[in-house]
Amino acid sequence: MVGTRGPQTPTGFHAFFSTGVGGGVPLYVHANNGAALIILLGLWVGLQLFMYARARRARGIFIDERFGEFAWIGAGGFLFGLLLSSTLLVVIGK
Repeated sequence: MVGTRGPQTPTGFHAFFSTGVGGGVPLYVHANNGAALIILLGLWVGLQLFMYARARRARGIFIDERFGEFAWIGAGGFLFGLLLSSTLLVVIGK
């Protein structure tokens, strides 16, 4: 009999979501679309605060992993998207 860990934590989803948000920031700034930028960043910050509040109630665990792992993965994804999008805007020169 082989035991299973159960459902996997969606850290991959959070990384891709944060990468998309980070990639959208330079695009919205370049297009002078402040309203969309504020909504996008508000959504991302709201997700971070939701995860923090849920983890705080559960002694630092969000879903089945420590909140710190989600926070670092989210910050890393955000910065990677920001770097990638900024680099593409500089190289392509849209």
